[in-house]
Formats: sequence, C-alpha cells, structure tokens
Amino acid sequence: MRKKGMTPEMTQKSIADALIRLLAEKEYSEITVAEIADTAGINRSTYYRNFSSKEDVVRCYYGCIMQKCLAEFETSGTKTNHMYLLTMFRAFHFHREGLALCDRARLTPLMLDALNAHILPNGIGGRGSDVFPTAYYIGGICNFLAIWISRGMGEAPEEIVRICETLLPDSSQRRLSEAFRSVHGRPIHFIARGE
Repeated sequence: MRKKGMTPEMTQKSIADALIRLLAEKEYSEITVAEIADTAGINRSTYYRNFSSKEDVVRCYYGCIMQKCLAEFETSGTKTNHMYLLTMFRAFHFHREGLALCDRARLTPLMLDALNAHILPNGIGGRGSDVFPTAYYIGGICNFLAIWISRGMGEAPEEIVRICETLLPDSSQRRLSEAFRSVHGRPIHFIARGE
C-alpha cells in the first residue's frame, strides 16, 4: 500500500525507519533501494526524490534523532548545557536498538554529519574562528556517542552526561551555548561545575 498525503519530512523518516527495520533482517550491503521503498510503502521515484544513496538515509536517521532531541529540549523548562546533553543522550538511548544495528553495519561514522548539521551554525564550511572549537566539541560528543553505542549503551544517559561534563572544560561548555544561540536564535545557559 502506497502512502499519500505525507510531508517530505514524514516520507524521509518513513524511509529511514524502513532501512533500520531491514537492517534487523539482513546485512546493509544486501539491502536494495527497491526493498527500502517497498518497506516504506513508497515507490522508487519517491525514494530518489528524497535520497541519492543509502548513506543519505542513514544520515537522515541520525538527523531524526537530533530533531527529536531538539524538540524535547525546546519543551524542557531548563535551558542549560547539562539539560541539552542529557536530552541528547536520552534521545539516542531511546533509539539504541536502531543505533546498534547501524553500528553493526559500521555506519556510526555517518552520525558526525547529523551532529554537524544540527549544532554547527553554518555547517563545517562556516566562516570565522568559532567553527573550529565548536567542531572540536562536536567531534568529542560524537565519539562519546560512538563508544557508548559500541559498548551496548549499558550506562544510563545521566552517567554519560556526568562523564562528559567532567572531561569538558568550561570553555567548551560555553561554546556549546554560543553554538546553540547561533543555530536556534536563543541561548542555553552555561552553568559552571559546582553551581
């Protein structure tokens, strides 16, 4: 049955979810575009209107998790770096089964693209010196996530945030706040350790 009346975002999420379902059944290299389209309930032309490769679908999957994170953060009452990190790690933890499938298929490196797209103000090609420290920070968060995913996400999101905050210097936490303001038009509040 073909799906009608879906927004582009809904279609892309449906395609990404279909790929994740297929990853539970077979190897990534064996999954065809036709199978993804059929599982998503769309035709191949709709697939190609939205994506040019399976890797783009995986990037979309990670991006959907980041969108969920940002939506939940926006509705939280507390706008701090701690809450931002906690919301992000909770959103990824919620999707741990799909993330484990992506990790098994060695697709976790594509997660960096989604983090860059959602946190860096003007993408990795942005101008100015602010892009370097923010990119450095994003790389650290991406590696935290990658290691956590590869280890089965056994630690609670709260524990991962605690570890992250003990390792990140206060200046990096300030940069996260500045990057969030650049992207989303409003600041999150920096709270130094011990406050």
